[in-house]
Amino acid sequence: DDYEEGSWTPTLIGDGGTSGQTYAANGQVGRYVTIGKKVLASGYIETWALGTLTGSVAISGLPFTSANVTKLYAVGAISGFVVASTWTWIFLEVAPNAALAYLGGRKTAGSSTQGFAQADFNAGTNVLAFSISYIADE
Repeated sequence: DDYEEGSWTPTLIGDGGTSGQTYAANGQVGRYVTIGKKVLASGYIETWALGTLTGSVAISGLPFTSANVTKLYAVGAISGFVVASTWTWIFLEVAPNAALAYLGGRKTAGSSTQGFAQADFNAGTNVLAFSISYIADE
C-alpha cells in the first residue's frame, strides 16, 4: 500500500457561512499520514477572533475527501479544548463524501448529541487540538 505524509490547513467554518476569523500565529496546524486509503489527520486551531460562523460549526480542509459509502461515518477526538460552553462529551464527525469534520457532543449527561454553534465558542480566543481517522475516497 502507498504511504504518504503531509500538511494541511484546518479552518473553522459554519456550514451556513463564515467570515471574519483571525487566527493566532501558528494557529492553523495540520499534519496527516495515509496508508492506502486510511487517513490519520491531526491538527491544532487557535483563534484570536471568531468572526461569524453561521449554522453548524466544522473543521474544514481535511487532506482527503472521505469515502462515499452510506452510513460510513468516522468519529475523532478533541483535547486541549478551550471554548465558552461546558460539554460533557465532545467529538468530531466526518460524514461520507466530505472533506470536513463537524463538532458535536452532549452538554449534559443523558442528553442527545448536538452540533456546535457559534454561541458555544468564545468571541475571541478558542483552542482546539484534535485527531481523526477515516477512509478516503478513491
